[in-house]
Amino acid sequence: MGLTLFATSVSPEEADIWLQMLDDRNLTSHAHDEALANQIYGHIVDDYAGLLGGMARKIQALAWD
Repeated sequence: MGLTLFATSVSPEEADIWLQMLDDRNLTSHAHDEALANQIYGHIVDDYAGLLGGMARKIQALAWD
């Protein structure tokens, strides 16, 4: 159910951001470059925080058995 819910509740634009978030997560293990770290931080603040908050609200609104 979890993956189906996720797939049906994400717009194509949001899907692109989720995929970018995964790419950035993978880059952070190699982020020894301050410019790259600052770029990823900007993505977190500008794009990911709101998206994650929205997903948290969707999950909290689910009726759990």
